[in-house]
Amino acid sequence: MQQRRFTFFELLVVVALVSLITALAAPKVTKVSRRMIVESSLTDIRRAISETAMRACATGQSLTLTLEQEASTFRVRRTQTLPANNWLPSQAQSAESKAGTIIAGADSYALNKNIEWQLGDSGFGSTDNVEYAFFPDGQASGPPLRFTIWNRQFQLDVDRLTGNPLIQELE
Repeated sequence: MQQRRFTFFELLVVVALVSLITALAAPKVTKVSRRMIVESSLTDIRRAISETAMRACATGQSLTLTLEQEASTFRVRRTQTLPANNWLPSQAQSAESKAGTIIAGADSYALNKNIEWQLGDSGFGSTDNVEYAFFPDGQASGPPLRFTIWNRQFQLDVDRLTGNPLIQELE
């Protein structure tokens, strides 16, 4: 019995077909991964802002979330700044004893390195740090901030009454 083997021409045809299929499928896989990177980056920003706002309300202490552009991180720190009406939750204890017990939160939030922050002429001065303040009564303050992820432009703002992050895609 004689075994039939692949000829060189048949082998080239199979390699060409596999190459063609790979070339057609690669852009779709890359596109999905870019979309996932963008969504993951936006989720990280929302999480940092939401958790900091919740911690401020739960602990009865003002917190500041500082963007460190070079390190691409948000840093959380306590502050003595209070809104005009110095309101605290009805069962507020000393801030030191309560700080980490109700809501355990991170001291910093790492963000995606693909985020390009656009501070521009927004009046931040010579510093590359942008600060958002969160108060015990739920109020928040901070400037609108533009950023780009994979050639998609967004604007970050914080709702002044609730402290919720507001992210809009710009055209």
